[in-house]
Amino acid sequence: MLSKANKVVYVSPFTLENQKIIYSEFAKKMYFYPIPYLNISLFQCNVSNRITLLYAGDYNSKIRNILPLYNSIAEENEKFKLNLVGNSDYILKNSNNISIQTRISYDEVKLLEKEADILVHLSNKHGTQIPGKIYQYSGTNKPILFILDGNEEEKRNIKNYFSQFDRYYFCENNENSIINILLQIKKDIKEKKYVPVKDFDKKIIAQNILKEVL
Repeated sequence: MLSKANKVVYVSPFTLENQKIIYSEFAKKMYFYPIPYLNISLFQCNVSNRITLLYAGDYNSKIRNILPLYNSIAEENEKFKLNLVGNSDYILKNSNNISIQTRISYDEVKLLEKEADILVHLSNKHGTQIPGKIYQYSGTNKPILFILDGNEEEKRNIKNYFSQFDRYYFCENNENSIINILLQIKKDIKEKKYVPVKDFDKKIIAQNILKEVL
């Protein structure tokens, strides 16, 4: 497939670099472009005393470790509430401030996004792929909690790339780090303005790809 293509596009800059090493003879035709968000979603801010978080996406234990987030919210039940949506092999219980559902429709997810105060992105436990949900969340005006995971080099590379957009709250995937950053967001949320990341707009990405191809 690589030999027959004129251009090869990857949606992770780190996968691109690895592929260039593995298939060095095709490196010159390889490029990276991020996944675009489908639409800009602007919501009205209605923050109550208990902040609501949304994590939407599958979280198989081999790929993502949801437990630090789950435990953090369970401990801070007076301050935070969590909607956890997606298929998983974890066996977790609902509580007075944690709601757990399996996969739901796109329209239902959009309703939960509207109700949420914070959108949660959870990185993979290892590897160079970036969960696509971060790009979709980047088209909103909600604060985004970016939970880093993986080895030190992977975390550093991912944080360096996404930090350039000045749009995310980063933390490590452990309870102390998650709670500390959530308390910071709770302070910021009523005053700070959050805007969509223009670099992930579908028109801009399409234009960049076409410039390269043509």
